[in-house]
Amino acid sequence: MGLKSLEELHDMPNQPLDVQSQYTRRINDAQAARAKLAVAGETLDSVLRIQTGVVFCAALGIILWLIFHGYSTIVCFLVGLGSLFQVVVFYFLSGFVRALTQTQVETLRSSLSCMCLSAGIPDPELPTDESEDEGSK
Repeated sequence: MGLKSLEELHDMPNQPLDVQSQYTRRINDAQAARAKLAVAGETLDSVLRIQTGVVFCAALGIILWLIFHGYSTIVCFLVGLGSLFQVVVFYFLSGFVRALTQTQVETLRSSLSCMCLSAGIPDPELPTDESEDEGSK
């Protein structure tokens, strides 16, 4: 962006600014970002839950292999303890990702609501008066 000439600066107040369409565009972009954030969070949560199951099954298989091949109980116990730790970490990490995603989506939702309110645009996710009247019938 270069510097504007004096004539362009002088003519700027005469040019109509379509603030409503700019707000609408930004709100639509934010809604798309919110949807992408929700999908990414759900995907990561699913991956971590699947990883929890895979680690549990792999640990069980390794422990059974160690037992059938004559390894000592202490080795099997240590492998099981390490695997249990991994399962617990993946499980709680999955819950953390889920909670973080929900928080971010709700924060973005609140920001969108404030943007709609400040622009004088009706919030598409809030019920209108007509829908409240229909719901009460």
